[in-house]
Amino acid sequence: MPIKVTKTKQRTIARSETPHAGERSDGRLPTWPIESWLQFQADLFSAAEPALTSWLARRGEAACSALETMARLTVSRDLGEALAAQNEWLDGVLARINLDLHGMIEQAQAVTRCTARATQDAAATTTQAAVRGSEWLVSRGEAEEKHPAAETRAPVEANAPAADALWHSR
Repeated sequence: MPIKVTKTKQRTIARSETPHAGERSDGRLPTWPIESWLQFQADLFSAAEPALTSWLARRGEAACSALETMARLTVSRDLGEALAAQNEWLDGVLARINLDLHGMIEQAQAVTRCTARATQDAAATTTQAAVRGSEWLVSRGEAEEKHPAAETRAPVEANAPAADALWHSR
């Protein structure tokens, strides 16, 4: 007995004159929660990059400074010269600590901006979905009032595209 194999089509929604927000040009709806989360992660990494790069550069400077100071101390025969080398090293350490603290503040501000932007985008998307849902419910209620003899509950399959549009539109 031969088995018939058919390709399944990706489900599309009925399109109106103008595409809904978040809808692709081919009619498929994106998975906006995942895309939003991935974009948020990318924004966080982009915000962290400058701080991490400068922190790593300062760690390299600290290692070089420590090696130079050790070299100066090993050839030094004078206590004043040894104290001067140690003092210069300590000044560099304190300057790098200051820069590290400023870098942490800038990093915290960048993360706060990314988080606020992601929260604002999520709130806007949720608001749009809620508005569409309420509009759909109102229009369905009006349609049922005009046609009282119509079946009160349509099959789930008939409403699946509308439900997808409500939950996945942006």
